[in-house]
Amino acid sequence: MFSRLAKKVPSTTHASKFLSSFQSRYVHDIRVSLKLKCDNASNLSQRLQQHGATPVGEAVRRERVFYDRVPDAETLSALKVKHESDLSSEQIDSRSVAASAQMKGSNTKWYELSKSDSWLEKVDGNNWACRVPEKKPVTDESHLLVPRDRRVPKYRQLKGEKEIRRELNIQQDVTRPEQIRSLEEDLESRGIRPFTKIVTKESVFELENGAQLNVIETDFGYTYAKLNRLCINATIEDVKQAQNELAEMGSELDLSLSPYMLEDIEEFVRRFRPTLYDALVQSGVAARIQEQV
Repeated sequence: MFSRLAKKVPSTTHASKFLSSFQSRYVHDIRVSLKLKCDNASNLSQRLQQHGATPVGEAVRRERVFYDRVPDAETLSALKVKHESDLSSEQIDSRSVAASAQMKGSNTKWYELSKSDSWLEKVDGNNWACRVPEKKPVTDESHLLVPRDRRVPKYRQLKGEKEIRRELNIQQDVTRPEQIRSLEEDLESRGIRPFTKIVTKESVFELENGAQLNVIETDFGYTYAKLNRLCINATIEDVKQAQNELAEMGSELDLSLSPYMLEDIEEFVRRFRPTLYDALVQSGVAARIQEQV
């Protein structure tokens, strides 16, 4: 996840070695994907029309609430403005000071989920989801143990209350129906509370040569795109060629490659939650970005 924060883009040699060993043992079809920077959403719309892009269905709007064990000052209920982007830099700093004061000397495992590169969210008010690092069956190791410049992040996508309860070890005593609580209530009892809400709008377009473009816009002014193509029975050469063609296609659409490209929640944390961001850097999930995206 946060490996993309590193200042250097992972070498194509390392990517090729990974694909070669993985492909030979498990797969023949590989989806090649590039994450691209979008500076001007309206200009992108014009470019897509010029290139004959075909929209796939309607744009999907999602309201996403994220959960973790955070200090009182950083809970969603403590937010006194409509959106985090309405906060001044002084207000953000003041909140960080309050959060740091509560954490100092405390034995509480603050940011426990985020620091393990796990992102728990409730989508549109009732759909639970969580992205967690995939672990090796025997060693129980994940990509977090690999140096960032050689890291190939791999995740499991958990959906629904049952899978999330199993992952977080939050079980219900079904023999006592009168004591059964909702997942939200069980999380609250463990100090895991909503800490932010972001709204995203995702539009999907079909492009030439089987490519697909996903454009993700957020309510805090951040827009990025994912350009991908499925390579059937792919060789390493096929993957490299697809990467180059996708990069060229992105350039024609005024989308640019950048080593600083982040997912929406990652960029949100970087902008508005300096205390959490510092914790992620210290835990090895994130790397410090010295430049603005």
